[in-house]
Amino acid sequence: MTAATPNKVTQEIIGLVVDLVERMHAHFADVTAGFGLTSIEGRALFVLEEPLSMGELANTLRCDASYITGITDRLEEQGLVERQVYANDRRVKHLVLTSKGKQLREAMLLRTEQGLPATTGLTSEQCFALRDLLRVTQQDSPAVPTGNVDTTG
Repeated sequence: MTAATPNKVTQEIIGLVVDLVERMHAHFADVTAGFGLTSIEGRALFVLEEPLSMGELANTLRCDASYITGITDRLEEQGLVERQVYANDRRVKHLVLTSKGKQLREAMLLRTEQGLPATTGLTSEQCFALRDLLRVTQQDSPAVPTGNVDTTG
């Protein structure tokens, strides 16, 4: 029986993607820290373009629902989000960006684009190509489980 050998191109892709993810994470952490937020709080603001229930936010951020309460409390204390009761089910709370939260989200989006590791040095055409390739990788991708996910960032 012969052992399979690693595919050199695939191994290079793995290394490049891991390096890019680490640089993107560091960039995003720097950006959010500049706005007085943790990475996970910044991610919450990014995905709250439209109101989400706390459970939906937990699924989107791939963290435990109990962790969302603390994130929401901190964002609410800063006047960035508010909890609203869902009209069809009073047990469900939707998180909605306040006007201050919308302004901060917009400023963070613009700041995140500056020096973005994934696009620095790329032409517009290369950015479109990268976007298209990333979209292909998302198709038919299995969902990421919510267990064993680092929620400290």
